[in-house]
Amino acid sequence: MATKKKEFLVSTIDPKSITQIEGFVDKLFSQFQISETYYGNILMSLTEFISLIPNYQEGIGVKLTYKPGNQQAKVKIQPVSDELIVILDRKIDLKNVLDNEENKKIYIIKKLVDEIVLKSDNAVTFVFEVGALHNEVFEDRRNKLQTFFRAKTTQKVRGN
Repeated sequence: MATKKKEFLVSTIDPKSITQIEGFVDKLFSQFQISETYYGNILMSLTEFISLIPNYQEGIGVKLTYKPGNQQAKVKIQPVSDELIVILDRKIDLKNVLDNEENKKIYIIKKLVDEIVLKSDNAVTFVFEVGALHNEVFEDRRNKLQTFFRAKTTQKVRGN
């Protein structure tokens, strides 16, 4: 009897430990076989966000939910203070990004994450569209398929 694969990953990390964040991201990539193309976006957005968590907030649970066949990877971060949720929700004026470290982090997060879901239950969920192929990968696959089918057609014509 086949064992059922875990469909989620939960880890409690210290907001000051980048190593724990990297370990979490490494685990989710190996466990769910997410394309490495998304590794940088997920790692950087989590690192930037978690570095914003106030020091007085003890430990935080980071939960990834990824269902087979789903085109999204979702990372739920909880608990998050109401104050931090408000900060994440605010609009960042591009003029203020370079002058303020916090604005810089929020700007980076918003550029790397496909969707940010803010909940009233002190949770923030980052949604990443992991099902889309980048143009380079698509072009490479298309070229290989065209070469393959040209070779098959040539072989078939010669064989007749």
